[in-house]
Formats: sequence, structure tokens, C-alpha cells
Amino acid sequence: MVTNPASLSFPGVNGEGGEVCIENIGPCDADCSSKCTSKHAGGEGYCSAVNKVFTCRCYYKCGVPPPSSPSPPQLAPPPTTKTCSVGTTRCSVACDENCCNDDCAAKYPGPKEGYGKCVNTGGPPSYILCTCYFKC
Repeated sequence: MVTNPASLSFPGVNGEGGEVCIENIGPCDADCSSKCTSKHAGGEGYCSAVNKVFTCRCYYKCGVPPPSSPSPPQLAPPPTTKTCSVGTTRCSVACDENCCNDDCAAKYPGPKEGYGKCVNTGGPPSYILCTCYFKC
């Protein structure tokens, strides 16, 4: 730990075009110097009374960026969920919308979340098709 901040010397500072910055980094303790170095590469910690409280002050070359933290691991993007559809049978009086939905839910259960709808395919009423929709 530095005991005399006036004696600090940084390359490029002290008359060579740089400035010394000072940051209060917490209470003064035996780790003052290492706290300063970990926060500002090449910095030096010094204990000083600030408002009658001994504080760890970090002296470092201004403009030097603090060490960067490791980047968090990149997470894979969530899988894209696509909805597929397939026509099964014709909808009729014997198998209406509810019947169609029940059949599709049974064919594509669980995570596929299957459901069915009676869809007019654009032809005569006899061409209303039970269409199953599900995650694929």
C-alpha cells in the first residue's frame, strides 16, 4: 500500500502529458492496494482520512480503461416454433368442429399442442376439411 501519494509515478504522467485520477473505493484495509489494482490496472491504493474516516483512495492514470469483466456466455436463441397443418378428413354432421378438434388433439398430443378446425377449402360444402394444426 502506498503511504505517500505525492511520490506516485505513472508512465506518461508527471510532466509527460498525463493526469493522475483519484477514486475513493471504500474503507481502508489491508486489501486497499489490491482492490485498486483490480479496479484500475497499474493503480496504487493509499489510505487517507476523508471527512475523518480512513478511506482507501485509488490513484491511477486517467483515461486508462478499467479491466473488463469476462463477457457472459452467449446463450443459444430459443428454438423457433413453427405451426404445421395437415388436412385429415371432411367435416360433416357426423364429425363437426368439436369432433375435428378432438381428433387432432389426439393425433398431435402433448408438446405438439394439436387442435383442429373445419376449413372451407373453397369448393362446395362437401369440401369442408378437418385441418389439424400443431407445433412442428
